[in-house]
Amino acid sequence: MKTLLILAFLASFAAHGDEFIQYNNGATAWRNDQGHVYGYSGGTDNGSGGFNDVRTGERYENINENQSISTRTGQPLDRPQDQYDDHGRYRYNR
Repeated sequence: MKTLLILAFLASFAAHGDEFIQYNNGATAWRNDQGHVYGYSGGTDNGSGGFNDVRTGERYENINENQSISTRTGQPLDRPQDQYDDHGRYRYNR
């Protein structure tokens, strides 16, 4: 009985974790319970000036070389610096 109670308790925490997001440019990030997106990583420049959340379709437009902005919420999303080379290709290693 104690084991079942402990497992139920731990499972309740797992259900409230942050949401993993995938974008159509190959990047990933996380969304917390308040809707804040963080931890953007990876991706390639698809030439469209932005990218979409593959599950929700939410659009993010690039506003400079290190940030994008959600067209739905207006939240800026920081992208890692020096992510793309001079030809718009994703820089895996420096």
